[in-house]
Amino acid sequence: MKRKDLDIDRICEKCEFSVGICDDFYVLCKKKGVVPGGHYCRKFVYDPLKRDPGKIPGVMLPDMETIDEISDLT
Repeated sequence: MKRKDLDIDRICEKCEFSVGICDDFYVLCKKKGVVPGGHYCRKFVYDPLKRDPGKIPGVMLPDMETIDEISDLT
């Protein structure tokens, strides 16, 4: 995938060369060493496995009255 096709931030947290360390704020970069997670450099390569998909919407279950109405129809 090329950078032009993606709408992502070029930050070290999402780079192929970075690895999270104990601190949530810093990452260990294979190219630059220990850097803040929001850091960026020219060696950035997007890693799709580090993508944060966001919150998944929950499933709305019908209430008991609706279930009773459906069971009466059958």
